[in-house]
Amino acid sequence: MLKDTEMNKQSENLILVNEILQEYVAIHDQIFKPSLRKFIHIPGIFKPIDFGTHFKDLDALSNELKEVTVSIEQEDQHTVFQEYVTALLSTIEKLRFLCENLLAKSKGNSYSVEEYNSDVASYQDLVAEYRAIGSKLNLQLANAGMQGGMAKPAKTRRLINHFVHIIIGLLFPATFIWTTSGILVAVLLSAGTQGIDQFRIYRHYQNEFQLIDKIHGIKEGRSAAFELDTIFRHGQIFIFKVIWYGLVTMVAAGLRR
Repeated sequence: MLKDTEMNKQSENLILVNEILQEYVAIHDQIFKPSLRKFIHIPGIFKPIDFGTHFKDLDALSNELKEVTVSIEQEDQHTVFQEYVTALLSTIEKLRFLCENLLAKSKGNSYSVEEYNSDVASYQDLVAEYRAIGSKLNLQLANAGMQGGMAKPAKTRRLINHFVHIIIGLLFPATFIWTTSGILVAVLLSAGTQGIDQFRIYRHYQNEFQLIDKIHGIKEGRSAAFELDTIFRHGQIFIFKVIWYGLVTMVAAGLRR
């Protein structure tokens, strides 16, 4: 239960950071992306950059990221995600600093071209850093999705499944006999228990791939490919598990008789 809670918290943090990233990128583009409205000074067409609003928005994003940082630090683990959040926070705070100075300049305060160019160069270095770490994070998330995040609990699930079917076989030896009715009951029991187990696995994989697509900003990516492959692959696994655990129940009942 604790690990599930930690996984949910990590997923929430990933989604929140992605939302913050999208908002930050939109502000970055409004400030730095070339636009005719920034060069053509015609009333009604030219719209000056609102550094005051950008400063407030970036300040809010910075505070949200600081909360994520605290949440990650509570887990007491140094991860690529933590590095990414730290780098993104530094980048956002640098852009906020730029907006603050440009806003002050628009009000008549001193902010030389040399100072501006120096700050922009520092900001661009921070952008390059958070993007480089982001590439590492994307690769890590992709690998985690490929493994499904279920590798470690797999042995535990198998042990529990075997334990349950052995106990049922030992408790009801007269029910699970080598007749048509006995085998049918074993198959139905196994289909019920393994259907629930396989559905849990399916949902976990589905959530993992959807999360990765959301982080990457893809509407139909790994999750879509997963859906196309799911029915056949999970169906095969389900049939195998029904046969195997049904057999485990029958053998346990036979040993008890």
